[in-house]
Amino acid sequence: MKRHCTLWTALSVSAILLAASLLPTRAFAQGTDSALVRGAVTDSTGASIPGAAVNMTNDGTKIPYKATTDQTGRYIFQVLKPASYTATVESQGFKTVERKNIILRVGDQTGHRLTLQVGSGHPEGRNHGGGAAVEHGQRGAGHAGDQTIPH
Repeated sequence: MKRHCTLWTALSVSAILLAASLLPTRAFAQGTDSALVRGAVTDSTGASIPGAAVNMTNDGTKIPYKATTDQTGRYIFQVLKPASYTATVESQGFKTVERKNIILRVGDQTGHRLTLQVGSGHPEGRNHGGGAAVEHGQRGAGHAGDQTIPH
């Protein structure tokens, strides 16, 4: 009986290890060669702006990654390659904000709170970081494309 229990335990452990090895590595980490960017978009009073279009454009490749803020004004880019990026935020009834030279390194997890000013269209020359406060988060393990935060 004891031998049967030992065999059953060994088979169970082997099955668990086999199943775990078949899972994609991204289930355990966000990526070993990427960074994560998350944040919030607010107006000048601090109220969140849902439905704002947030773009992170890789300055080297010119490839844009897109997100839309959720009902609380939050956005996330889960896996961005290390590079310099330009963030652009647009929402109807607000001036566009552009923030240049956001440098991402492997494992970065940064937070960017971007504040939009009431107005229409693009202000003269776009807002290059004015009115956009930046909060930096922890370093740690950090997909891009079109992304919307689930409600």
